[in-house]
Amino acid sequence: DLRCPKCRGVFGQFTGCAALMCAYAGCNAHFCAFCLADCGGDAHPHVRTCRLNPKQNEYYVSEAEWARVVDGQRREKLQAYWTMLEPEVKDALAADASVGQIFRDLRVDGLLGAAAFAEQVAQLRGMGFMDERAMRRALG
Repeated sequence: DLRCPKCRGVFGQFTGCAALMCAYAGCNAHFCAFCLADCGGDAHPHVRTCRLNPKQNEYYVSEAEWARVVDGQRREKLQAYWTMLEPEVKDALAADASVGQIFRDLRVDGLLGAAAFAEQVAQLRGMGFMDERAMRRALG
């Protein structure tokens, strides 16, 4: 879920205008729906020139356009984070079904090899491999 940069409250539905105001009591932060920058008292000037805005000088975009931008940001962050992980941690995460679903949703499963790895592990378990070392040798 996307969160307000000031109070960290989750903001729900995107309604078209990318200049957002936090609805949580006492917060009222104004921020950009694309990059989530806290824009002080008014997000409109920033939104018009935000590097992520697919319609420069405009405030309104479709929900599909906004979702493409947000998913692109999520993909970039996931890829950057993934490169910092140790191989053992990657292996453990790749075998987790919920992690695999996130990778598929963001269309990075093939790039990172997580889905293929998870499928291979599932196949090996189906063949009776239970020992982690034996699975690593088989996938070798």
